[in-house]
Amino acid sequence: MNAIEQKIKLVVASSDCPLYAPGDEVIFDGPLLDKEQSGNFCMMALSAVFPFVYAARKGVITDAPLQCPDCGEKVVFRIYAVFWVSGKLQYRPFVNLLFAALCEIRYVCFALVAGSRQLQESV
Repeated sequence: MNAIEQKIKLVVASSDCPLYAPGDEVIFDGPLLDKEQSGNFCMMALSAVFPFVYAARKGVITDAPLQCPDCGEKVVFRIYAVFWVSGKLQYRPFVNLLFAALCEIRYVCFALVAGSRQLQESV
């Protein structure tokens, strides 16, 4: 898995569906469903979460819960990124990486402007 791809974990937050219980997990490793670490995955749920899982794999994040579109049997998922920290697997809620990147760009731009001003003053 390259640096662009993220490993994603969906966790059932709440469920009125007989197929899911709160705490059930589905793991995506890049574009693939990790069959060994995941429970069953309903096609209706897949249709609801696929755009968000795809975007999250690329670093575009949502903090909002994701809901299965099956009206009578609502399932709410939470999406997490998978990280290795000190040799231990950890799951963290996503932080908006795009916002973090924009803040970093803004900081670099301010640093360049400040450096340019200092250079002009010293000449």
